[in-house]
Amino acid sequence: MLYKLVSHIDKKRFESTVIVMTSGGAYVEKLESIGVPVYMLNMKTVYGILMSFFRYRRLLKCQRPDLVQSWMYHANVFTAVMRPFCIKTRLVQNIRASLANFKNYKVMTRCVIRLNAWVSRFSDIVVNNSMRSQQQHHGIGFLKPKDIFIPNGFDETVFYPSQGIYSHCRKLFGLKPSSRLIGMFARYHPIKNHRAFLEVARVLLDSGLDNCCFVLAGEFCVKANNALLRSIQDLGLEKKIRLLGEVDASRYLPALDVHLLTSLEEGFPNVVGESMFCGVPCVVTNVGDCARVVSEYGFVSQPNDIDSLAENCLKALKMTDEERARMRDYAVAHYSIHSVVKQYEDLYSSLVDNQAEVR
Repeated sequence: MLYKLVSHIDKKRFESTVIVMTSGGAYVEKLESIGVPVYMLNMKTVYGILMSFFRYRRLLKCQRPDLVQSWMYHANVFTAVMRPFCIKTRLVQNIRASLANFKNYKVMTRCVIRLNAWVSRFSDIVVNNSMRSQQQHHGIGFLKPKDIFIPNGFDETVFYPSQGIYSHCRKLFGLKPSSRLIGMFARYHPIKNHRAFLEVARVLLDSGLDNCCFVLAGEFCVKANNALLRSIQDLGLEKKIRLLGEVDASRYLPALDVHLLTSLEEGFPNVVGESMFCGVPCVVTNVGDCARVVSEYGFVSQPNDIDSLAENCLKALKMTDEERARMRDYAVAHYSIHSVVKQYEDLYSSLVDNQAEVR
């Protein structure tokens, strides 16, 4: 979302610079390719952490920003601690995670989040992309008056229905043109609950849905993942599962008939919005903002309710083209990247303009 925000923001009104707390990263080249300067703080060692305070202060002196937008807990804490060195610069923090299983987080992560709650008072605004997450963060000390909600946004020129992709992927997977595809695009992690996805697949196949194949895409969704492979074999799904690993979702999501997300915890899952933009109906668990995002156009089950998830997949498969079109229209109307970026632009302008009046 940070890349989408920086790439779509009005360049005539806002000049962006990105500061990376460590170094490198998948998006550095992409950011630089669109003309956004990227600076590294190299906080990988104790010495690097100590030096980062001087590097950051020097960057502030050189850049003289009107506003600093931090992204996620560690950056939020760091920029709040450094606030005294840029007291006239507006500070906006951003939270993009759920705390549904906060007690299961690592001790250090819990400490950073609680510290973020305390230092959030030194920010001007805290942006959260999930209403459910907002409530959870209020519960551990984040201040309500400083908290606003701005959802994730999606580019309708990147994610859209494609009959070409729909047909191509069936050829790629060695399937008949009439085969149905149900997929989940999510990294392999306990909170994504891939086991539940596989159990739903087994139930659907046993119910007589023989012309259906299942797709898993995301980090570690590969044959080299022994734990995932064992689950597939235990359920007898070897011939019915396609493992894609990390892929460009825009080139595969339009091939799905249904996107099934079996997560135990979410904030605002990007893949749900992306699927809806592609005209793909979603079956989700009632966690985070999933139910709010799909609204009346998706299907919601409780986590680990395998029978309900399977039943909702069958309902989603029966959606007509007209119903899918209405679903996409709803998603575009509420989660277009242009409308979401406009919300950030309005926020930034209001903060900077108010600061200018104070000066």
